[in-house]
Amino acid sequence: MNALTQIWPPSLWQIPLLLAAGALLGWIHFRALRWNTRLFLHSSALWHPILLLLARTGLTVLALYFCARHGLSLPLILLGFLVGRQLVIRKEKKA
Repeated sequence: MNALTQIWPPSLWQIPLLLAAGALLGWIHFRALRWNTRLFLHSSALWHPILLLLARTGLTVLALYFCARHGLSLPLILLGFLVGRQLVIRKEKKA
């Protein structure tokens, strides 16, 4: 952390926004994981699933880095990320 970075606790109006942003990020990440698994199993070209794997992981890492760099609450975002994971898992169990 450099001298310009300030760590502030999230205000009350930021908490649902950070949870929703984390849930959206988690939902995108784990839906892409489902798509990635299908590509690994059924794709004839290996570069398609590898490219999606790198894009999915890169998007998640960049989003979390951006949030950390701007002093946003990572625990709230990661809690939302897990909520997004549960949404995808619940939908998959029904299917």
